[in-house]
Order: sequence, then C-alpha cells, then structure tokens
Amino acid sequence: MGSYSDDLRNELEKEYCPPVDSALFAAITTDFDLTNPDEVNTLRETLDSIRDLAIQQEDLPFDPSGTANDPLDDADMSAARPSSAGQDNLQPHTDNTGSESYGLDRSDTRSSKSQTTSHSTYTIAADGSLQFVGGSDKEKVNLLVHMFPDISAFNIEQSLKKSNGDIEKSMDILLNLSFFEATADEDQVAIPKGVEGFMEEIPDIGRHKGRKKKRNKNNKVTFDQRLPSDDPPATNKWEKGQADVEFICSRTPDLPRHKVASAYTANNRSLPGTIKALATAHLTEDNDEPAMEPVIQSQLDELVGDYPNVSENTLVGLLRITRNMMSAASELVAEMVRQPSDISVSDLIKITAPKLNLDDEANVVDSRSRQKKENLRGMLDYEDEQAVANAYFAAKTTANMQAAQAARKAKSDPLYGGASQYYREVAQQQRELAMRHLCVASERLVDRQSTNGDVDLHGCQVPQAIRIAPEMVNLAWALL
Repeated sequence: MGSYSDDLRNELEKEYCPPVDSALFAAITTDFDLTNPDEVNTLRETLDSIRDLAIQQEDLPFDPSGTANDPLDDADMSAARPSSAGQDNLQPHTDNTGSESYGLDRSDTRSSKSQTTSHSTYTIAADGSLQFVGGSDKEKVNLLVHMFPDISAFNIEQSLKKSNGDIEKSMDILLNLSFFEATADEDQVAIPKGVEGFMEEIPDIGRHKGRKKKRNKNNKVTFDQRLPSDDPPATNKWEKGQADVEFICSRTPDLPRHKVASAYTANNRSLPGTIKALATAHLTEDNDEPAMEPVIQSQLDELVGDYPNVSENTLVGLLRITRNMMSAASELVAEMVRQPSDISVSDLIKITAPKLNLDDEANVVDSRSRQKKENLRGMLDYEDEQAVANAYFAAKTTANMQAAQAARKAKSDPLYGGASQYYREVAQQQRELAMRHLCVASERLVDRQSTNGDVDLHGCQVPQAIRIAPEMVNLAWALL
C-alpha cells in the first residue's frame, strides 16, 4: 500500500508540477489519503483549480505596484464590498490597444441612479515606465494630496500649474519641496543681525518670527554683566576647607572627622601640611610596632620608587592611616607633593627697589669682570649639564619601551607584570634625574645669556623660566 501511494503521488507531481509549486503540492497531498479513491478525486479537483489559477497568473504582465489580482476575484470583491463616498478602487482593465492599465474608479453612494467612472489611468508605456493618463485637474490634485499629506493643497495646485498638468513633473517639484521643508525644520538657524551679532552668547538661537518683542524684553543685558572681570573669582575658603577635610576623611577611615579638621586648622588650612602632619603623628603613635609584613613592605617600596623625595617614615605613616590601601596612599602623597597651581604674576616677578651703591667705580668694574668669568665658566657647565640631562632622558625612553614590551608579554605570562613595574620605576627615576640636570642646565643658560641690564630666558622651557625669572630679576636689580 505504501508503494502504491508513493507511485500515485509521483504521477500527480509529474502531472501538476509545474505550474504548481512543488512545496505547495507536497503540503496539499499530506491532507489526503491516497488509498481512498474519493479523496484522490477531491485532490485532483483541488490541484486542477490551483493549476488553472497559476496558468492565469503566468499570462499576466508585470505590475510594478504589486496590486494586480485576478479580474474575477476583483469583481467579486467589489460587488461584495459596499461602496462609500470618495472611496477609490484600483481595478485593472484592458483597453482597445491591448495595453494593460489600471483605472481609478470613484463611486458615489449619494446617487443611486448611476455610477460614474473616471478615465484617469496609470498606463505602462513602451519603455516600461508608468504614465498617468487622463483625469481632471481636481483628480490630479486629490491624488497628489494623498501622496504628499504634509504639503498644502495650494502648493500642490501651483506645482501642477507650473508643470502644465504633467503629474510626473509636479511630483518631482513636490518631492524637492517636501525635502527642503523637512531639512528647514531641523537645521534652520537664524543669523543674528545688528548688535546681536557682536554678543558673546546669543540665547535661544532659532526662528525669531513672532518673538521679536519678547526676545528684546528678556535679553536686555547691561555692560557691567558683559564686561569680563579682571580679577579672578574669589574662592570660598569655607567650602575649600570642607572639601579638603572631606578629601582626607574619604581616604583615612580610621581617623575621626573632628581630628582631621583640628589638624587642618592647626596647619594653617594647608592640605599638604595636614596630610604630612597626620602621617607623622600616626607614625609616632605606632612607633613600637613590629616589623612590617612583606605585602606592606612591597607597597612601601613602590611608593618610594614613585616619590623618592618623600621620606620613608612619612610614607609608612600614610600607609597606616589608609589601612594599607595603595590607591588612597598614592592619592594622599600626590596631593602632599603637588605644587600650588594658582600662582599670580606678582608672585613670580617681584620688583624690589635696588640698594644705593656707595662704593666707587673700581668695585663696580671688578664685579662686572667677575661676572664675565662666571659666565664663561657657566657656558661650559651648561653644555655638560645639558648632555647629562639628554642622556637621562634617553635612558627614560628606553626604560619605558622595555616596560611596554613587558606589559604586552604579561598578557600571556603573568611574571612579566613584575618586570613591567620594575622598568616603570626605572623610567621614573631616570626622569627625575634628567629634570634635575635640566634645571641646572637652564640656570647656566640664563646666566650665560643675561647681562646686568636684562634677563634673557630664550631657550628655556616655560616651567624653568617661571622658576628662574624671579631670581634673575632680583639679581639684575641688585647689580644696577
């Protein structure tokens, strides 16, 4: 029985496929019992109707709109569906020339005596493009209104008149108009005119139509508000003190807040001085503590490598008040050694009145000759110090490269992490030595270039010039 069903299924598939799709045929045959003759006849009737419909669909031309259906089905649907006022039904029909076209039918339920069908159609031209043929201007306007709901009917009528009734040209115009209106709503910026163009900040930049009077009332600005202040804004010492105390308390969980505040006041409200005082006091209290653990010792060694200018006892105290938290201790010591950034020009260059020189001219000549000899000796010192600084900078660069290589290798071998940390410490040490010799070289360079009447800072870096300028200005005034 199984072989008979398979043979019958194969015969039916050869008979109906194509035009019936093989997947559709397999899905339909599974619903029928091929051993029952009645069901086989029912299956053949179903397949016959599907084959006839498939043949009809193959004969139809290509419809770019994707709305083409069988004429009989469309007639049944239009007869079963009640018509309404202003409802458009897109129905295909064939004209006398044999070209396939799609008509736009309007049915009016208010008139029961007759139904009028307009002659506006979309026709497939010889080149395969769609052309709108027939139809009154009102129908064209209605069609374009449905296609472009964001554009007013008046603009649509004007575009249709401008294109001499050609709906295709009118669609191009309306597409451009729709695009320009969309971009104008998003990106339109009003260009300030008159005095407003010279203002530092113009609030509420956008469309100014209808808001001119309101803008003028709300945007009145006095000259006192616009003129920048020459003096920097005064800092609130109370808020700064609260922030400094909070900075220390957030990193020292064992210290009470009132103790930190008292130490801050006792050290003239200086954050670096307070940190150093707390570290020293805590170290004094725990002076009898036994030897440190290896982990703490490694943390201390790392801090010593990063900050060689800070004493080891102070670093031990910082580790103790931070519960041996490396990140907190690093932040505290960094704040402790940080130089204040708010340095005014008056602090950098202090001009003092020179003392009266009551000596004779011979002493002045001797002092100038000694200065020339010192300048000659400083010229040689500058070359040596600069060479040493360059050598240390080169060593720092080499150590950084080795640290980077070790860090890349540490991804596969964790042991290279220690090597990377070691090379970073070496690079930091080389940098500190290089900066030390660079400072000396900068001083020698300024001594060589300067005279009794002027201070020449050419060739110096900005930080070095800021450091050297006050000393040289005082020296220049003293030699006058």
